[in-house]
Amino acid sequence: MQTWAIVFYLLFRIGEIIGSAIVVGILGRFQHFVDAAPHGHNDSRIIYSLVIASLSLAASLIMVFPWIRFFYAFILDFIFFILWIVAFGLMANLTVSGGCHSTWYVTDWGYYWGRWWTVYPTGNVTTTVVGTHNCGDWRANLAFTFITALLYFCSAVLGIAVVAFHRSERRDQIERNEKRGVTADGLEQGPQQTPQSAPQPVPHAAPQPVPQAQV
Repeated sequence: MQTWAIVFYLLFRIGEIIGSAIVVGILGRFQHFVDAAPHGHNDSRIIYSLVIASLSLAASLIMVFPWIRFFYAFILDFIFFILWIVAFGLMANLTVSGGCHSTWYVTDWGYYWGRWWTVYPTGNVTTTVVGTHNCGDWRANLAFTFITALLYFCSAVLGIAVVAFHRSERRDQIERNEKRGVTADGLEQGPQQTPQSAPQPVPHAAPQPVPQAQV
């Protein structure tokens, strides 16, 4: 395997682990606050993103070692890329109207993250009350979600390139071995011998009668 492929593979996998862990940490802490609230409202888009981040974190930890078989998992990398892009789109759409001043941020992210349920009911919070103190966590969550998606896309492209190169190299090696008369197991073939026909039986001549001497 080429050294450059191993280096990029490790960089992408480590980046995926870090990005997934950050997203899991941020969303997991937010979900903890939601569950702690008496009337917490679980957002399906946050739950989806948390599940995808957890699954990809486990997958990247398993595939962090640069074995050639893991390069063949480029289909799984491409699937994770799509899932992460969907998660990014769903979460970005929550605050697309006004960013950290949007209605969802005030009534959900800022409200639960700041534990305002201990002071105000959900319907009485405003931007003035909640503020934007936790906006950095939300932006970091979106940023690392998008970055992790790109890393999975790069892993998929790298896997396709390595698999194609590996198959081409193996095909060339087989052709060279065939020209040298080497089998697939690496054993040299001896000179081929033409099969010899079995010896034909020699027909025996019938005994000739011995002439008798005349008296």
